[in-house]
Amino acid sequence: MASWRYFTKGAAGFRATILMKNPTSQALSGESAETIESKRFQISRVQLAMLASEEYVRSFWWIVAIIPAFGLIAVLFGHGVLQVVGLTALLWPFSIPARSVLSSSRAGKLLAAGTRMTADGTAIYLHSDSGGGMKLDLASVRDLVVRHGYYLVRLRRLGFIPIPVECLELPEERQAFEAQVREAVTARLGQTAKA
Repeated sequence: MASWRYFTKGAAGFRATILMKNPTSQALSGESAETIESKRFQISRVQLAMLASEEYVRSFWWIVAIIPAFGLIAVLFGHGVLQVVGLTALLWPFSIPARSVLSSSRAGKLLAAGTRMTADGTAIYLHSDSGGGMKLDLASVRDLVVRHGYYLVRLRRLGFIPIPVECLELPEERQAFEAQVREAVTARLGQTAKA
């Protein structure tokens, strides 16, 4: 099941899409979830690469530690080809930011161009001024953390989407957004435990 879907509707079509009442837009309590809209925000490619690099290192710290350690041992005690492989392993962590930029290019273009976020209890919608955007089903969310002034909406497939905390101006909006995402994660985990 693909959690991201690309849509290219105008602002009126987008609003009609998210305000349509459907059976899956019910919160855990059975009531309709509140629609939360953010102000416009931009995240530069450099910021996105740094967030992605940090998220990668936090998730796979043991790999980031083991590969350079092997590289150092191979450079110091190896001969010939083994030293070349060791040097490559030693330098490998420096490629993480570049790979982060490449792996987040589609979302990066959208976030760098200027985006607004809307959440309705079943999905998070990112939409640009040009009419394009993305939809993230909350069923595909693994976790929500706040780091460096961003909500990092972590996905089950080890990706994430950063949303600046300050783009939700009111504390009530922030609490409602956090509650929507956490309720979706709790509901998904409850369904998984029952299965």
